[in-house]
Amino acid sequence: MPLFPGGHRVDGVREAGDHPWGARLPTPQHHAVAPLASCSIARPPYRKHAVTLNPPAVDAPVELPPAPIPDPYRDPISLAVVEEVFERGARSNVAGVIARADVTASEFYDRYATLEDCALDAYERFIACFKRRVGGAFNAHSSWRDSLRAAAYETADWMEANPALVGFGMTGVLQMKSELCRVRREEVFVFCGGLIDLGRTEPSEIEVDEAAAMLAIGSIIQLLTFRLQTGGPIEPHAIVPEMMYAVVRTYKGERAAREELERSQQVAVDR
Repeated sequence: MPLFPGGHRVDGVREAGDHPWGARLPTPQHHAVAPLASCSIARPPYRKHAVTLNPPAVDAPVELPPAPIPDPYRDPISLAVVEEVFERGARSNVAGVIARADVTASEFYDRYATLEDCALDAYERFIACFKRRVGGAFNAHSSWRDSLRAAAYETADWMEANPALVGFGMTGVLQMKSELCRVRREEVFVFCGGLIDLGRTEPSEIEVDEAAAMLAIGSIIQLLTFRLQTGGPIEPHAIVPEMMYAVVRTYKGERAAREELERSQQVAVDR
């Protein structure tokens, strides 16, 4: 994946040295297209719970990837390839990306050899932004339930503000020829499952199945994919309270789950 000079912090997430608990970072055919100005991809503003740093939720906070360079939200080609794949699926091509981004063919081919290379690069950088946003929200709280709830609502905020990115990442990349796009998609699910499975770090009398986290993620992905494919509204915020109830019930039991359902519903009202 090509790297570009002149990088700067772009997504409001503190770097490793800024964390008081020392979080670590790992190292064509032409066709009519909509102009880039109509792009529906937008970086939603961070809410307070995503940037207020408290003691860590677990012994080691979730590792956040470095801020991607260039910032995909400010990169016309990254924005364009998402819109192209989201709107045209298997009919996507380089000409469409070039037209949407309002760049020359040489500018595109200076960076990428194929449409698949471009899609993968953009996807990886948007994933990094997503992980930094959601992982930052998780790391900002002192208990697993508070952390997971914050991460869930941060994800819902992101999904609501970026419908094209949701469609691109959930179903669009499955139509690309690059197997790595599918691998990256699965890695996002594993990342989210990892946040859920950190519930094991807190004492509980519940015996939790080894596959509990991925079963929970699988149910959520199945619901979202169905809504995307049928054209129905995703309504991500409405999913959060029931999702939190189901997850907490699995890891902490019925009583804690009922408490969490009330808490999540109240958070939804307060927001």
